[in-house]
Amino acid sequence: MFSLKSRLILNNLKWHVPYGAGEKPEITSNAYVLNNKQKAVFKVECSGCNLANKKEPVNVVWEDDHVCCFLDHAPFNEGHILILPKKHVRYFDELDESTATSIMKAAGLLSKVIKELFNPDGITVCQNGGSFDELTHFHMHVVPRYEGQNFASFYSEETEEVAVDEVGLSKTRRIIINSINSI
Repeated sequence: MFSLKSRLILNNLKWHVPYGAGEKPEITSNAYVLNNKQKAVFKVECSGCNLANKKEPVNVVWEDDHVCCFLDHAPFNEGHILILPKKHVRYFDELDESTATSIMKAAGLLSKVIKELFNPDGITVCQNGGSFDELTHFHMHVVPRYEGQNFASFYSEETEEVAVDEVGLSKTRRIIINSINSI
């Protein structure tokens, strides 16, 4: 049956997949298929799922049954928030209607709060899919922006990030939550 045990690492998902010499498994969300016959289910560890379900530390500012919104740990600007579905979804076109609605509701609410608190010149709401998605889990950024900033650096590997420590993130989290609660 399976002669070799191999480990595939795709982005930051860890897949432990046994397969025979010379065979390459077809990867699906929670299973692999060899020669259209053999199928096995294996556990997938997704950082995005862990973050969205608070299994790893995050500074949550808002959540509902479908999404979790928290401060980016390395923000482009103060108030940079990520919106992640709690259920594992990799691509935009895989979102169910309830989750998509929650994401858009969160993006609107957070944009309003960011405008009020940080007085940006604009807000960028964006989502990067495929090989541009470092979490391998759908997520949307809500980023306050200011005149003179080159947003191309947002996508650069060598970008200067806003210096923020855990105390700064906690303070930002509190003021955002207070603002949400006052709406």
